[in-house]
Amino acid sequence: MKNIIILALLLLSIVGFGQIPFPLDNQILKDMQPIKLDDVPEVEQAELLYDIIELQQEEDETEKLRIVFWLHGLSGNGASWSNPAQASESTALNTQNFQARYIHSHLFDYSDFTDGSLYTAANHIRTQLRATASSAGSSFENDRTRNFIIAHSQGGMVSRQLLNMDVTSQLEGILTDQERGYGGLVTVASPLQGAQILNNQGMILQMADDACTNLTEGPLLTNVTNFFPLTGTIIRHIGRTLIDLNVCEMAAETALPLLFSDKLASITNDYYVESSKITTFNNDVNNPYYTSIPKVAFYGVEPYQNILWRTVRWIDEAPHHEDVWQANNDYKFYDEQIAPMYWTYQSNFANYEEKWDAYYWVPALRTYYLNRMKAWRNGRDWLNNANSGWEAVIGALEYEFVGFNGLWPQIDITRYESDGVVTTGSAMNMPGATHEPVRLEGIYNIQTQQWTGSSHMQIRNDGALEDRLNKLYDGQYGWFFYTKTK
Repeated sequence: MKNIIILALLLLSIVGFGQIPFPLDNQILKDMQPIKLDDVPEVEQAELLYDIIELQQEEDETEKLRIVFWLHGLSGNGASWSNPAQASESTALNTQNFQARYIHSHLFDYSDFTDGSLYTAANHIRTQLRATASSAGSSFENDRTRNFIIAHSQGGMVSRQLLNMDVTSQLEGILTDQERGYGGLVTVASPLQGAQILNNQGMILQMADDACTNLTEGPLLTNVTNFFPLTGTIIRHIGRTLIDLNVCEMAAETALPLLFSDKLASITNDYYVESSKITTFNNDVNNPYYTSIPKVAFYGVEPYQNILWRTVRWIDEAPHHEDVWQANNDYKFYDEQIAPMYWTYQSNFANYEEKWDAYYWVPALRTYYLNRMKAWRNGRDWLNNANSGWEAVIGALEYEFVGFNGLWPQIDITRYESDGVVTTGSAMNMPGATHEPVRLEGIYNIQTQQWTGSSHMQIRNDGALEDRLNKLYDGQYGWFFYTKTK
């Protein structure tokens, strides 16, 4: 029972962001308009920009630091980015594929400012960022425009709010590039065009309630009748009532919002799909100060097979608790929790189905075994359908009724790529980006010849980020981001 309640709780816990001139071939990207949300273009590998750059200033750059400001996402804190932040500046964490750069990492924590709006959080970050950027000797040649932000998930939306505030002030002539304190932005798995999961919070609560009912019905019905000589029908009715009133309803409507209040914090009201805030941010493409700032969006792609359990894996254990770049094992939660649970339900269902068939002609026993068979089957079916249900919640799976074929309804199913929380169509769509969106899909498994995937939380510390962050610092996603290795 404990594991079942934990599972239901975990479901709710996923409710989850002086300028150097641009190369001429990036001009068209500076003017890029929003991508259609249902259009996921094929992203080709970026040109090796750093190969054509003459690094004439290499000696001058030695030991001159630029600040990278790291912003966490929903339910995160200052430690969320700790591994890549430390690896970016500390040679002690060098790997074969990643070397430290002349970077000073500054980890922000705005978790105490999520009860307000994106503006509330961004205003807090703005004050802290400027204080850090203005400290003596902390910036590259004290040029604050060389600093930049790397923001995960909701942190990317806080950053878009920050940009909107700053570029508006610049357009009004009350802020300069230097006073802004940063000159670029990298978003990672951010719901740039909104998070459908926020539009579907009611579906999450229903899903959690269904989990409680269907997963506890079989165990309760079987265990209770071992002690009380009552008919299965009565116990089944009582059991469902007790579950609905005392466990599931309390968990879905009372305990979960309290336990995960930060997931349902008011800040999320600003970035549901089609929110007015996102429209405001998208309109920043009309501001020349906004379009002059280097910007690139990293987005994760997670295979749809077992996507819910692969995502929950990194809710169950935070990615930064793994060694640097080692948050790569998606299947631990599934292998240790879900697979054994599934086979428990399947084996009990098969057992009672066999007995129901054997005693079909004995009315009392037939009903007794039928009730248990149905109860265990309901739990098995919920586990089977949970992944597609979750995809519908996050907007990665859409159903459309197109008519009838005789007596049977015909449904068209459309599946979109996602990172398990945010669709790629949203996470890659940064209007005014100065480079193509950058795809992260885990590491390549030679044995299966497949990519392992980068889920929404995992992406902060997996092998895919190691590769893409290294290329970012190498200048492959824009010369602005080139940073010399130590």
